[in-house]
Amino acid sequence: MPLTTLPPGTPEIFLDTVSTKTVTTGYLTIRRNGVQLLRVVSIELPWKDNANGISCVPAGDYPLVLERSAKFGKDLWELKDVPGRSECKIHVCNYVSQLEGCIGPGEEFRDIDRNGIIDVVKSEAALQRINTTMGKVRRTIIHVRGIDDARILGPGMNGWANERLAGGLSSR
Repeated sequence: MPLTTLPPGTPEIFLDTVSTKTVTTGYLTIRRNGVQLLRVVSIELPWKDNANGISCVPAGDYPLVLERSAKFGKDLWELKDVPGRSECKIHVCNYVSQLEGCIGPGEEFRDIDRNGIIDVVKSEAALQRINTTMGKVRRTIIHVRGIDDARILGPGMNGWANERLAGGLSSR
């Protein structure tokens, strides 16, 4: 499914991420015509060379489609055309251990189980806010960008940062 030009006024999603050895944290922002409509946080698996099921999504621009998930039994946003991957969804989770290459949104970062790995809270509420903000739109583009020390990296790259920097995301 090649990327195509979106109809005017279609919201787009931007995911800016920082990957550590244990988790990839991010900010998921929905914008329409350059105006921010929503911002939530996200977690993913750490960057492991885009290995299927154990790595976060590589940086790039991907079609994003709202479609029925047989596994979850509901409509979920799925990233299409991720190299070497399929079924990359945006779905409810609290812990990175609940992910297999997908993106888990949340309202804020928190170490829920105090194991030193960043988690998200209020994931279901965040996903509902994403769906509400997108309205009747069922197809858009997601721009995934890895950040390393505040520099945006090129396609296919995800930023590695130290635990202090990733922890700093929760305090912004």
